[in-house]
Amino acid sequence: MPSAVRLIVLVAVGVGLAFGGSWVADAYREAQVFRGAALCGQGAPAGAEGQRGCVAVARGTVLDRARREDCSWDSNGDGTSSYRCTTSYEVRIRRPARTEWHDVGYRLYEDARPGDRAEVRTWQGGVVRVVVRGHTETYLTGSEFLVGLWCAVCWLLLGLGLWAAFGSGFGTLFAFHNAGWIGLAFPVGVLGYGLLLGMSVAAWIGALVGAAFLVWWTVGARNL
Repeated sequence: MPSAVRLIVLVAVGVGLAFGGSWVADAYREAQVFRGAALCGQGAPAGAEGQRGCVAVARGTVLDRARREDCSWDSNGDGTSSYRCTTSYEVRIRRPARTEWHDVGYRLYEDARPGDRAEVRTWQGGVVRVVVRGHTETYLTGSEFLVGLWCAVCWLLLGLGLWAAFGSGFGTLFAFHNAGWIGLAFPVGVLGYGLLLGMSVAAWIGALVGAAFLVWWTVGARNL
């Protein structure tokens, strides 16, 4: 690789990592503002919602529910493939001035019935919590999602920087085993989110197992 190209890529990566770290910090601060916010009318003025002041609470009604299946052929990694289906569950809730479908877990879907009362909490216009028949579903705010996203982007930039510093040419950038590094961006994003904002034990286990599998796959692919 020409040294000029190597230098340009390294500088670009350095700038990208600096901005990425700043964006992670900004998203983290916004997420902390949300997590420290009171419910509107309970320690914060009702008019503050939408201005990062409080979490709005609206009463709604369940209108409908739906179960959806997304099926596709997936590779098993040994030259064979399997037909797999993923099931998702949704409920449609009407609240003041808005009717929306919300992704929910199986338990809420199974118990929800049209006409049931629902509680919907929102932060800056986005739904962060739905409660129906005692079942609670929580959703990431935009800032919480960005914490994980920017951690994943920084991981990819780090990989590009390592290639620029130690790679022997453009061909190595597109080597088969590098797909593992790209795949690792997802568990790294989840783990970064967990380190900064915390998450459940199940999420930790899932992210660590996923990361370990991708590391194992990358090492194996590199040795092929």
